[in-house]
Amino acid sequence: MFRTADETSHLRTFLLVCCLFCLSGLCNGIIDVLNKHFQNSLHVSKAQSALVQGFWYGGYFLLARVFTSAVLDKMKDPPSRGPKIQPTALQL
Repeated sequence: MFRTADETSHLRTFLLVCCLFCLSGLCNGIIDVLNKHFQNSLHVSKAQSALVQGFWYGGYFLLARVFTSAVLDKMKDPPSRGPKIQPTALQL
């Protein structure tokens, strides 16, 4: 089901993405509950709690930018296939 034309399996990649998506959803859902508890136990104001959420969602933006730039750099400069040998007069 997750095989390409050259018989490469992408099942592990699919499972990893699914697990990370599930963990991300869990963390996203629990941040609101944790903020309320942090307000009570750590005596954090609502403004400071909103700042925590702002950093949480800002992290999504920053990580997406870093990941995208890394992927685009890989696509621009594919890895070399070994040293390039320049022909000399003796090799011609």
